[in-house]
Amino acid sequence: MQQGHDQGDGFFPGPIKVPPFFRPIQDLPPAASSIFNIMTITDANEVLRMVYPWTVLAYSFLGLGIAAWAAAIIKDHRWYWLAALCLYVFSCLGGFSIGLITLVFPFVFILIALGHALGRISNIRHSAIAGVIGAGLWLISFQTIDDYWLFFPVFKLFDLFGLH
Repeated sequence: MQQGHDQGDGFFPGPIKVPPFFRPIQDLPPAASSIFNIMTITDANEVLRMVYPWTVLAYSFLGLGIAAWAAAIIKDHRWYWLAALCLYVFSCLGGFSIGLITLVFPFVFILIALGHALGRISNIRHSAIAGVIGAGLWLISFQTIDDYWLFFPVFKLFDLFGLH
């Protein structure tokens, strides 16, 4: 007889059970309720109430960062500073999944903004060079510096306001 998830293959004792926050715990067989007795339906709602505001905040910073980036390209290069700050906070809030990857954008925007502020960027080629240097600095930081230290300013700001 072919073994699979329905018959049990040694790793899974039987069919894969749906965690209890998708259906009431009393509907589960005793073995599954002991394995998946992590949350009840009310606990899942509490988790959603806690996670949802942070998600909205993260995507708000992402949207504002993209808008500031567009304003920097179209109107004034000083908007790069705001784009870098917003995307830095977005990266911190998304730190457990994509935060370290999206941290490349603040590095690039800070280098471009710094180049404009120092008067070193006068054409698109100079901006591209600053962007490549920023991406290189990000890669070095990504490989050598722990994420705690990369996001240390935001963590301290959260501690200051009691948002840990």
